[in-house]
Amino acid sequence: MDSQPSLKAIIEQVSQAGSDLPAEGALQPEARIHLQNLVKQLGFALETPLDTLNRLVFSVRIRDDLRKFDFVGPVFQKIPEFLAKDKYRYPSAYHGPLQATYDTEMSGYDYIMEPRWTDTLTDCNLFMKGRREGAVSWLEFYPFADHILAEADTKPDAVTVVDVGGGLGHGLTELKDKFPEMKGRLILQDLPKTIEHAGSGEGIFEPMAHDFFTPQPVQGPKAYLIRQVLHDWPDKECKVILQHLAAGMRKGYSKLLVNEIIIPEVGASDFIIACDLVMMGLGGGMERTKSHWSSLLESAGLRIEKVWTLNEETESVMEAVLI
Repeated sequence: MDSQPSLKAIIEQVSQAGSDLPAEGALQPEARIHLQNLVKQLGFALETPLDTLNRLVFSVRIRDDLRKFDFVGPVFQKIPEFLAKDKYRYPSAYHGPLQATYDTEMSGYDYIMEPRWTDTLTDCNLFMKGRREGAVSWLEFYPFADHILAEADTKPDAVTVVDVGGGLGHGLTELKDKFPEMKGRLILQDLPKTIEHAGSGEGIFEPMAHDFFTPQPVQGPKAYLIRQVLHDWPDKECKVILQHLAAGMRKGYSKLLVNEIIIPEVGASDFIIACDLVMMGLGGGMERTKSHWSSLLESAGLRIEKVWTLNEETESVMEAVLI
């Protein structure tokens, strides 16, 4: 097998190619391609092992991002046309840019469960895991120990936290890592297909298949936790989800922790605006202001007690109780 040329040899070739450049005019295609290849070789030769690792990881991320774009991109491009045809009415969960793009009557979150999107769904779950791992955790600025653990029932069968729509269980695993002394049961809820991939919980949490549009089977926990779920849905659907949670809460004991972006009333960042547009296109969802969150929760019989926010682009924690 041929060995790779040395760094010195590559530099000499680049130097020679540079001296052969014409004084004026464009390069011939062969010369341009040759020079590009030499520059690539020089870049690889100068890489440290960490540089190589970062390049390979970035390549995988680009591949996965493109696969997500295969699903989201056409929907995003459809938004202007859909809004114009629909007289600029806000999309619903079942009538929006996604349905117009893919000619379906399903909600976006049911449609992505179709077999043709299996790889995309996997990438999205991994993206959410990576985004949460790369961001400041809500546990860094919300006083979970004082507001939940200190008040929680410590009986063996008591439920401390139910993570509603909690995906693969990374949130509960993080919670147990942060508070290994925590007593009580941790329950992960999500749709059956997601729960299948969540595993057994490894003694940390109990996986439970549950559709949050149906009555809540776990009654009276210390806290229901719902993270980056409600922004996926319009107010109508959110109210149903919240009413089921409210019905399961014990007055004076249970709390609802909503971990979501809160849009400032003015001057929202480009990132938040982009998130808002994506949510609208995929399912009629949206990012919300504090006043919008307050009215939405109140419509389901809940009141925000306090809000913790680290910065504009970090999901805030809203602590709510029964009215």
